[in-house]
Amino acid sequence: MKRLVVSLLMIFLVIGVGVASVAAESQLYKNQFEVIVKIPEFARVVVPEVFYLGEVILDKNMQNQSADPITEIFLLTNTDVYVNFESSGFDFGDNAVEGAPNLAGYRWKDAEDKWWYFASGSMGNSFGKKSLWHWTGDVIKIEFGANIAEAISRDIFFMIRSGGYRDVVKVTVFSAK
Repeated sequence: MKRLVVSLLMIFLVIGVGVASVAAESQLYKNQFEVIVKIPEFARVVVPEVFYLGEVILDKNMQNQSADPITEIFLLTNTDVYVNFESSGFDFGDNAVEGAPNLAGYRWKDAEDKWWYFASGSMGNSFGKKSLWHWTGDVIKIEFGANIAEAISRDIFFMIRSGGYRDVVKVTVFSAK
C-alpha cells in the first residue's frame, strides 16, 4: 500500500512539474507598466475659535498689569509653506479719539523658536525666512501670543470708551515652491 501511495505521489509530482513548465513556455507575451499618483500641495490651519486677551488692568499707580496669554496654532501641511499673520485692527467706531493707542500687540514663534512681533492693525511678517516652515511629516505647532499694549496707561486710558472690542487675525498659508 505504501508503494502504491508513493508511486501515485511521484506520478502527480511529475505531471505537476510538466504542466507548470508547459504553461510557462506557452506564455506569449509579458510586459509591465507604472502606476503614478500625484498628491497636490495641501495645508490646513487650526486656530482657536476665540483668543480671549483679558481685561486691561491698571494697578493703583495706573500701570498696565494685564495678562499675557499664549495659544497654539496647528499647521497641517504636506509641503514647505510660508505662514503670514495679518490683523485687521480693533474697530472702535466712535468710541475712541484720534491718537488713541493700539490695544494689542501680537507675537508668534517661528520654526527656529524665535519670537516675532506685530501690532494689531498690521501684518505679522513678510514672506521671508522667518515665515518659512519646512514639511516635517507631523503636525506643526506655532505658538501665538498677545498682550494688551503697555500704552494703555494712566496718561491715555480715557481715550477709548469702556467696552469690549474685537480684532480679527487672519492666518494665511502659501506654498514655498
